[in-house]
Amino acid sequence: KRRKTYKKMSRSSNLRTLVRQRLLDEMIKGTEQKNKNEEWNVLVVDDDALKIIGSACKLTDLLSTKVTLIESLSLLRQPFPQMSAIYFMTPTEKSIKRMMQDFGEGEKLYQKRRKVYKEAYLYFTSKVPNKLMNMMAQSPMAQYVKGFVELNLAFQALERFTFSLDWTPAGIDLKQYEANDMYYLYSPNVDEETRMDYCNMIGERLATFFTTLGHMPLIRYHSKSTNAKQVASQTESVLDSLRNKASQMELNDNGQTVCLILSRDSDLLAPLLHDIHYGAQLYDLLDIRPDNVGTYEYKSKVHQIVLNENDPLYVKYRHESVYSLSEMIKKDDSDIKEDAKSCDQNTGRSLHKLPEMRKKKDMILAHKALFNSLHRWREQNNINQIIELEQNIVTGVDSYNESLKASQINRLLSPQISRTLDDDMDKFIVKRLSLLACLMNPPNSDTILRQSSVENVDKSYANLSHLYPTQKSTIKNWFKKTFGRDPVILPNASQFKFDRYYLRIRFYADQLLRNSLSESKFPYSSKGSVSFPQSDSASTTTTKKKKPKFSKKRSMRSSSSSSSALSSNDAAPDSDEHGIPTTDSPQRPYRLVVFVLGGITHSEARLATILSQQHRNVDVYIGGTDRLTPNSFIRKVDRINRAETYEQKRRYSGDMLDQEQGFDDDDI
Repeated sequence: KRRKTYKKMSRSSNLRTLVRQRLLDEMIKGTEQKNKNEEWNVLVVDDDALKIIGSACKLTDLLSTKVTLIESLSLLRQPFPQMSAIYFMTPTEKSIKRMMQDFGEGEKLYQKRRKVYKEAYLYFTSKVPNKLMNMMAQSPMAQYVKGFVELNLAFQALERFTFSLDWTPAGIDLKQYEANDMYYLYSPNVDEETRMDYCNMIGERLATFFTTLGHMPLIRYHSKSTNAKQVASQTESVLDSLRNKASQMELNDNGQTVCLILSRDSDLLAPLLHDIHYGAQLYDLLDIRPDNVGTYEYKSKVHQIVLNENDPLYVKYRHESVYSLSEMIKKDDSDIKEDAKSCDQNTGRSLHKLPEMRKKKDMILAHKALFNSLHRWREQNNINQIIELEQNIVTGVDSYNESLKASQINRLLSPQISRTLDDDMDKFIVKRLSLLACLMNPPNSDTILRQSSVENVDKSYANLSHLYPTQKSTIKNWFKKTFGRDPVILPNASQFKFDRYYLRIRFYADQLLRNSLSESKFPYSSKGSVSFPQSDSASTTTTKKKKPKFSKKRSMRSSSSSSSALSSNDAAPDSDEHGIPTTDSPQRPYRLVVFVLGGITHSEARLATILSQQHRNVDVYIGGTDRLTPNSFIRKVDRINRAETYEQKRRYSGDMLDQEQGFDDDDI
């Protein structure tokens, strides 16, 4: 019999706190209440469930309970026949069959013992399909199952306001290189039925976000995206079925939560641009592994550092501009030394040896080393020049807000994309520039692709065109047609030289928070509407393009480094010095959730923090099917359709890229 448990909890605005509460209260403590013998338990998790736990919990959070050991489901494990096992896993056939093998089902993995654990308590990230339910019910191992809960927790809490599904279904038989979200959503090789099945699975997992948040949303979607429409429909269907069982869960339906579902083709430029903030550049330019582990060199030794929410300095620095971060690191380093000097000499000597002080010093040293490595890499590869060129391409103006003609940009672009390539990172940089230029000026794409020194860049562009919103105009002209003007420049950009592009997601979110987003282009999936409260702080974001008031003689670098993206003005009572809700502050009256099919970039994830600062009555959450870096985005694009070349794509589309009407070559 299916069981679902939803304990009432004090609702925090912090996603990591909410996920941790549910894991500890509903899974760990729930098992302890069922297991009245107060025995120790073993926690067994599959790979996806481990990511969910790791995004919100520390090891000490789990080991402080009756959990004595945490093991991977995919590995051979030491048998503990006198102990109970808590299984937390995704409802896939692979995970369930592997769990059944622990109790003697199928292929025998342990020769001496028939079962590995005394009994099993099963917790699943989402609803178990009927086929797998029947398989477990008819299996002899069912006698050992003492608890069964569909936890409905199938997302990772990346940051306080940011989440990711980070998941690819295991039930569809495709080659490994094809197994990513963008392939399922955009590849012409995927049939429509498979694509819709994938969208339905995304909708089911997105629904678990709202069960954790504790609110029933009104869902809006981009009308031109069939994928977004299908995900919206499935999410609402799953939530409706849960709302009908309100006695078993807490799901507030007060009409003050909106979910906006977009597709990655809403903004193809953002994943290709360099970000100027510390966290984004670490993942973009340095070799940070997918498990958030980075390396740095100190005193001729290589050390490792884990970049996550458990590192307070990384949390503090990640959204800061790299042009102003150096002073912050120096100040924090100086503060630690001053703390030690404030004591007398003997006490100071012992203070340096305390574990807490040593930990702070090690973290400062680690981030100083990472920042220095980042700075050297930027200087050696002229990244500042590349960033400025990218902003010129996508905005059509220079760092002084003077309009640029296509011929001017081509003169700056040609030496960069035709240069000799030294390593793989150089190839990615040149490919990104080439793709940006092609997207902004499709009629000139042939010339750009011929000039590019990267092999197979034409195939990448052909694949990218499967996401392209329209082939009859440039992206900039599409902006004008869609919005009736040209919202390319970020209004009031404080770091204008390196960060002036107006992210599409921010544009949509700004309009939605001002209650001006078109309902014809972004309809509700069901009847209803939400009006967000307007305040003076909300009016700080304007859509009008303003020319910066400075002369050309003024140092642009000093201008960009003098201001931070997050200011302390108008901080809310339950907020920190940046105006952002504190770690465990209660939820605000209204909530906006923006979800992007195809993944979100680091710059887009940062918007959740910025918008939550600007709108003190609204918690803004941003999530996607994955978190993207520019290089991972290009790799996914390359796998959309490996067989198709750019020339084949042109023949398939009727050579429409060269038939554009009314394009002005002198105006990018």
